[in-house]
Amino acid sequence: QKAVESQFSMFKNTLLGKLSANVKGGGSSFDPARATSRLALSGDFSILNGQFATLDIGRMAVEGVNQAVSKAADKIPQLKGKQLPVTQGRESRYQVIRSKFQMSEGRFVAPDFLAVAEKDAGIDIKGVQKMDLLKQDLDAHFELTDTYNLTRARDVSLEIADQKVDAVLAEKGKAVRFPISVGCKLTQPCPSYTELPEHFAKVVA
Repeated sequence: QKAVESQFSMFKNTLLGKLSANVKGGGSSFDPARATSRLALSGDFSILNGQFATLDIGRMAVEGVNQAVSKAADKIPQLKGKQLPVTQGRESRYQVIRSKFQMSEGRFVAPDFLAVAEKDAGIDIKGVQKMDLLKQDLDAHFELTDTYNLTRARDVSLEIADQKVDAVLAEKGKAVRFPISVGCKLTQPCPSYTELPEHFAKVVA
């Protein structure tokens, strides 16, 4: 915490938890911004009991599913009006968050990012995360898996030809999963759900 406050404040909007890391590389400067740009590092990290400082994964998931279902209803009318309840202020917690990483010229890339949620406390994440620590830019592409059905997306059912079809947003025998992208700033992430309507239309069909 003292290191972050004094020299690495750019990390305060990323992840919280107990960090273990293997790191190779180096760089130096008394000026924090210049030190960030001169750092050339590679390795891997693991965070236990992790939380995201600014990403509200649960809210993003619910918003994404609701927007996608509304648009997919154009192709599948039975989806019209099927919306998930939006809950505010639920804190996601993760057993472990881990990835390999590379950092140079202030850009941090985690190419095999994985976050495994605690039971009934979060949504599993895997994908690629990129951060420009000088500009505070964020560019992430994730697949979310709602293992514990926290969004209630697996509860969505349809009546087709007088037959009730359960869990229409999930592939058979699996949890609901779907892609999202997250951009903008580390302090103000902007989720994008453009891939979701087609994704769910295919799953339902």
